[in-house]
Amino acid sequence: MFQRSISRDDVKTVLASGEAIAEYPDDRPYPSYLMLGVVNQRPIHVVAARDAETLTAYVITA
Repeated sequence: MFQRSISRDDVKTVLASGEAIAEYPDDRPYPSYLMLGVVNQRPIHVVAARDAETLTAYVITA
């Protein structure tokens, strides 16, 4: 993230308003998703996982 000048707020924006373009339901320990969003006219991909029991999201990479 830091090498690409992607901020935490950018990641939060992608998670809140981006589109899931791929799903990985067999990933462990939680299913993950490849998200795509545009922040300041810049496309950003984020891989995140979500624990369905606690509704906690984990960002894997951006």
